[in-house]
Amino acid sequence: MGLLERYELMKQAEQETQVSEEEMKVASERMDILAKYAEVADEALKAEFGDDYTLEDVEKLAEMLINNDLQVDEEEVKVAELVESGKILAHAFAEELQKIANESDEKSE
Repeated sequence: MGLLERYELMKQAEQETQVSEEEMKVASERMDILAKYAEVADEALKAEFGDDYTLEDVEKLAEMLINNDLQVDEEEVKVAELVESGKILAHAFAEELQKIANESDEKSE
């Protein structure tokens, strides 16, 4: 194996290490988020049932909380889009009314 081939293999290994580090960072951030949801679920179950719940209950509630937050986020985006559409339509309607008023003034003169 020549020096050039070794150099290329070393560069390739370095790139794979960098990707792995980035993937690890993303995975770590996701785990932190999941841990927060699990903690909230655990606290809610503890407040409601004391110690009478299982790990599966915590997982189910955490999953339900995540799904609920995703649904709320989607609905917020839809509402924002509808608000923007409403503003555009209202502006167009106001312009049309102003155009009609101007035409009406021109005819009466």
